[in-house]
Parts: sequence; structure tokens; C-alpha cells
Amino acid sequence: MMLTLMCVALLATSGGPVAAGGDQVWLCVPDTETQETVLAVWSAGSSDDQYHVVAELHDTPALMAAQGDTVWMVSSLGADDAQQIRPLVLRAQWDQRLLHWVTTPAAGPSRLAAVAVPGRPVALVAGLSGPVVLGFDADTAMVSPMALMAGQWQARPTLTLPSGSELLSAAMGDDLLVLSGNASGARSLHRLSPDDQAWRDVDMSLPVGASTLAWWEHTPVIGVVVEDRLDVSMIQGDDLVPMAVGQPGGDHAWLVTSGIGLVEVAVQQQEIRVSTINPVTGTASAWRPLVQSDGTSLRAWSIIVTTIIGIAVLLVIVLGRSMNAVMPPAGTVGAPMLARLGAFMVDLIPGLLVSAAIFGSDPRALLASVLQGPLPGTLSTLLVVAGVCWLWQAVWEGATGTSPGKRLCRLWVVAVQGGKPPFMRVIVRTGFRSLIVLAPPLAIIVVLTASGQGIGDVVARTIVVTTPRQPASPET
Repeated sequence: MMLTLMCVALLATSGGPVAAGGDQVWLCVPDTETQETVLAVWSAGSSDDQYHVVAELHDTPALMAAQGDTVWMVSSLGADDAQQIRPLVLRAQWDQRLLHWVTTPAAGPSRLAAVAVPGRPVALVAGLSGPVVLGFDADTAMVSPMALMAGQWQARPTLTLPSGSELLSAAMGDDLLVLSGNASGARSLHRLSPDDQAWRDVDMSLPVGASTLAWWEHTPVIGVVVEDRLDVSMIQGDDLVPMAVGQPGGDHAWLVTSGIGLVEVAVQQQEIRVSTINPVTGTASAWRPLVQSDGTSLRAWSIIVTTIIGIAVLLVIVLGRSMNAVMPPAGTVGAPMLARLGAFMVDLIPGLLVSAAIFGSDPRALLASVLQGPLPGTLSTLLVVAGVCWLWQAVWEGATGTSPGKRLCRLWVVAVQGGKPPFMRVIVRTGFRSLIVLAPPLAIIVVLTASGQGIGDVVARTIVVTTPRQPASPET
């Protein structure tokens, strides 16, 4: 089921901009520690009740919209009737390896081309090809949309509202919708289709509490404040069909659409609550409070891994330098570093394929994780990679004294005193060598030991050698 999401620009409420893109709900809220305004994100499709800080902002944006992993923001606006604005754009994606959000570019938001907006910018919505800014001139009650299309701002047909009306909300999906209202409580709905050259007034009776618009799949929906709830109705043609009854306490909530459906978001001071609309039962779930993720577990994990690697490197330096240089058996030489690296990469393939099959991961992403080292999001997958590599190499080296990767590079494993090492030494050697998958810095031990031995060779008292090519016989 394909979801057409576009964010809601809710202008009549306070508490900070809210938008949604895909499964993400974007929030501009104060940081719980610094009290500075931050851009945060919550995954609506997960059971996690934590939102993650994506970027620090100088101030709370006046307007915000989102689509997919892209967020557009317009900073605080002045009092001029005609303004030139330059929206910020920030892209953020969830990094499964780091278990947090990363932004692209890493430097943070960058500005789009400036656009002169007729009237005062009052709404920002996400279009199929970019953001759409809606300006409003209070004197003429005229709404002027400016859409970013193919990297260029283009003026869309203007809309003249009834006298004394204001723009309350806007949303874009299949069409661009505008909700207007006046001080007496009258509400009007206006629609602009992509191919239309003029707006069409939707002939329907809207309740006084109608306050916000959104798109759910290909159906426009409208949020209506009833007492202290935000109820939801569908717009079908020129009819308004009740859809769901909101939870009490949602009279200042945003209505957004995400990958899981409709979500109501209430932001009051530092408290953020969400409620999911069930279109089948026509009810809203109880409010769920969201809390800011502090990243303590990730920092603790980084400290533990760094400490373990540091201790391992220190021990091997001491053990390796205290050993006499091991002379390779006659007729062989110590294996060159490049050949050992190539053999390691070849012998890594079975572990990557097995782990990718078990967890449904991309082998290339797994390889990047191996090179980066384990983090909370990849520990289980890399444990499988390390385990398979251990078994793969132990069987081959125990039976033949080499592995497919080593044989390809003409390498063999021998005991430091010469001859084929006992099978138990092979198990120890390959087990410690597989730890490189979990701690890549351990690979540097090869250049720290007197004889170019890896961590497995130091512990098992083995050495990797190669047979030099025999010189060609001189022609007679």
C-alpha cells in the first residue's frame, strides 16, 4: 500500500513546528540539557519512545516541511509584507550501525536558492519535487504559492480568499489544499490540482473547529478540534466523512501522516506526546510521551570496545617484542603484508555471505561494518561473521595447513619450530585471528611484532610464510 505523505503546516497552534516524512516525525524542540532549539526525529514505525537530536538550530523555524529523509525549514520571519526567503534543507538518515541519525552533508543544513514570496510567508508544504511556500497578503486576502521545481522556483496560480479570511493550514499530496477561516468561525477549503490553472473552492460545510489538513495515502484528511480533542475526518469528493475520534488533550496537536498512517503530535513546552490514529476502528491510541535519547549506551559501548582493543594491543606489543625474531623454515620467507591482507579478505567472504543470508543484510554494508568495527547495531551480525570465519579457517588450516585465501596467495601456516602446527594450535590461532572482525585495530599487531606475526600467531606460536618463486632455468 503506497503512502502519499505530505507534511502539515499548522499555523493556528503553538509549541514548535512538526512535520513528517516517510516513517519519521520531525520536531523542533528545546534540548533537555542546553535548552537550545534542536531538530529532532522520532521513528513512528517503531515501538521506541525516544526521539533523537539531529542538529542544533539557532532558533525555532517559523515554517517546516518534510518528505522522506529531507526536511525544509524557514527561519524566523520579519514583519514585512513582501519578503525574500532562503529555506534551509537538511537530509538525515537512520544509521543502523551507529543506532542514531546522521545528517548529509555532515556540516548541517544548507540553503536553497532564495525566493521572493508575494505577501508574508505563512505555510511551507512538501511537494513531489520540492518545497512549496505559500505567501499571504492580508490586504488583498490573496495566497501566492511558490513551488521549487527542477531546482527553480516557479509561481503557481494565486488564490483569493473570502474577505476577512486567513490561511489556517495547507497540505499537498495529489493536490494542493488550503484551509481558510475568519473570525466568525466560517471555514472554507480550496483545491489546486497539478494541471489546473485556477483554484477550485470545495463546496462543503466545514465545522468551526476545522484547523489542520493532511494527506493519508491518496485521501485528504482534516483535523477538527472538538472540546479538547482533535478528531479526524476524510474529505471524499465534496463530502466530509468522520474517520476517528481523537484522545482528550489534543486540542493543540499537529496532525501528520507517516508510513504507519496518521499521527497526532502534541508539543507543549518540553513535553512531547504522540497518538496514532487507527482508521479501521476509528479510534486514537492513548497518548505516548516521548523522551530525548541521551546516547549513554553508545558512549559506554565505545569506551568498552576502545579499552579492550587498547589492552590487547599493549599485551601483544609486550609479548611480541619480548620474543626473539622467528626465522621462517628453510626455503620459505615471511609472508608479505599485501598478500596476507588479500588472503584475509578472501577468507572473509563466507562469513559475510552467511551473515547476510541470516540477517538479510547487504554484504557490502557488512564489509564496511567489518572495516569500521562493531557497534551496537552490528554486533550480532559481526559475531556471525567472526564465527563463520573461525570455523572456515580452522577446518582448512587444520587439514591442509592453509586456507583458500592463503592458497590463492601462496601462503602457509607453520609452527615457529618448523613443521605443521598441531590442530589445537590451529584452533587457537584462527580463533584469535577472527577477533580482527570485532576489533580491526588488532590487525596492526602484524607490524608491531618482531617477525610480522598476527595476534593469532603470537598466541599459538605460529608464523605465516610463503614459498618464493623459483628462478627460471637459464637457457642453454
